[in-house]
Amino acid sequence: MSQTARSAKQHNAHPETQETATEMEKSLALGERISQLRKSRGLTLAQLSQACALSESTLSRIENGHTDVSAQNLFTLSLYLDVDITCFFRDHTARPPSDSPLSPKDPGVHPQPATDSAAAPRAITFQSNGLMPGADTASIRIDRTAEEVFDFMTDPGRMDLWSFGTWRVSVASDGLVTGTAIFDGAQVLVRIESHPARLLIDYQVGPSADDLQPRIFVRITPGAVIGASGDSCLLTMTALRTDGMDDVRWKRLTAAHALEVELIKSTLETGFDHRTLPLSEPQPDP
Repeated sequence: MSQTARSAKQHNAHPETQETATEMEKSLALGERISQLRKSRGLTLAQLSQACALSESTLSRIENGHTDVSAQNLFTLSLYLDVDITCFFRDHTARPPSDSPLSPKDPGVHPQPATDSAAAPRAITFQSNGLMPGADTASIRIDRTAEEVFDFMTDPGRMDLWSFGTWRVSVASDGLVTGTAIFDGAQVLVRIESHPARLLIDYQVGPSADDLQPRIFVRITPGAVIGASGDSCLLTMTALRTDGMDDVRWKRLTAAHALEVELIKSTLETGFDHRTLPLSEPQPDP
């Protein structure tokens, strides 16, 4: 076949075939990016698949571009790898691994400084550099088992031990939580959706029972997965920014979540329940 004929045949290839080839190329590029990020953190397929509740064979097919990855799994991968979800679609080489499995190594993520003390690791918060301005993540290691932390975080009656948005909670028979925002006294309703098999928690939040949206997500990662003690775990909390939320309110929310993960850690490790303290009487104005 002449060069001209071959060129004409390629040019006239069926549109559906060309579209399929394009989709395969996209899947392969995405899979390669996931593989780069995993290897840059020194993680094996088995470690990452366990953390993200995927089978090792499924994760392998995703990395090799042989199967698509769902939005939910992509979100879970971004949480565990500590990157903006947009980083999966950028064409750059992952950086070499560091000594810390919790250190984000992608230029799309900027961690706040954490203490060097291994005995009492502090919270690390991540915000994107403008690529994903609608989400904020706070993460901290807790010296309690993943099961203990999961049970604590899914107990609606203990939300007022750590959540500034649901102070002085009441829990309905169907599990609906009603609380008061400590900042402005607004009533906030929350419904907790737990996924025990994957140690994932969705918090549906809204002003009324008929208007609840999944806006806060928590993942509990067993310590063994990150090379730590099996009696410890990593708690990761992600909050979404809604349209209409101004900068002042968003800054307040992200600051609150950074403190909340610290409070969760302290409450679980010390067993202290601030609700046992007597309520202070309001003091009259001078």
